[in-house]
Amino acid sequence: MDGRTQVGRAFRPNVALSSVGGGWATLLASQWPDVSAVVAYYGVADADDAAIAKIGAPVLLVCGTQDDTAEDVVAFEAALKAQRKAVQTIWNGEGHNFADPSNPRYSLRAADAAYREVRTFLQRALHD
Repeated sequence: MDGRTQVGRAFRPNVALSSVGGGWATLLASQWPDVSAVVAYYGVADADDAAIAKIGAPVLLVCGTQDDTAEDVVAFEAALKAQRKAVQTIWNGEGHNFADPSNPRYSLRAADAAYREVRTFLQRALHD
């Protein structure tokens, strides 16, 4: 998969990354106006108003309440909402990297629940 979705004759890139990649996903969304959807697991870029103003894609943030990035996610979500951007956040009681089976803090229950919501979000965002 090359990370792009064909829309008519044009291609639109998709972004879905995790951990430090969550920060990259949200940063790229502000720099790449053709992004179709953003899914950021466990982290976000800085909640910079000018960068957030450039985000045109719907954003899904996935984070555990015990994650050390939770405060950053709250701030980023608030900044998106303040600018009336499309944002949804999945919260659970887990810590960082809860969806990675190689992580000792892996939670199958939380990972499965997040995965189902991510699939629904992407189906809506990429097919509407």
